[in-house]
Amino acid sequence: MTRTIGRICLLLSLASCGCLSGGSRVKVDGVRQLTFGSGNDTEAVWSPDGKRIAFTGFSDGDPAWGVYVIDPRCGDLIRLETGAGNSKSPCWSPDGGSIVFENNRTGAYKLYCAGLRVLDRPAARGFPNACAAGAAARTGAA
Repeated sequence: MTRTIGRICLLLSLASCGCLSGGSRVKVDGVRQLTFGSGNDTEAVWSPDGKRIAFTGFSDGDPAWGVYVIDPRCGDLIRLETGAGNSKSPCWSPDGGSIVFENNRTGAYKLYCAGLRVLDRPAARGFPNACAAGAAARTGAA
C-alpha cells in the first residue's frame, strides 16, 4: 500500500508493478514541503477531487495524534475535531464529504466516520489562513 503525496505515489506504483525495471530513470519535478512546525505528519491521502490532503499529525500543543486537512495550493490547514484519544489513518469517502479514521478513545482502535464542514477560523499551524497570504509566504512576497 502506498501512502504518500503527489507524483511520488505514481512513481512508486509504477516501480512496484515492474514498469520502471531495467534501469529506467524517472525525474521528479516540483518537490516542495507542505507542512511545517515542530511535529510529525504522516499517512497523507488526497481527497477525491484532488483539492485537499488529509493526514495524521502531532505537534507541540496537540492533545494527541490527530487528523488534519490541508489545501496544498496555499497551505490552509485545519485539525479535525475527532474527539478524545489518538486519531490516525484518514481515508476520504468517495464524494469527499466524510473522512473515516481510526481512534483509540475506547482503549482499542475502532473506525469512526466524520462529516466535513468548513469552519471559518485560522489555521492551527502551517501557512496563514488565507490562500493569498499562504502563496505570498511561500514565494517570499509577503
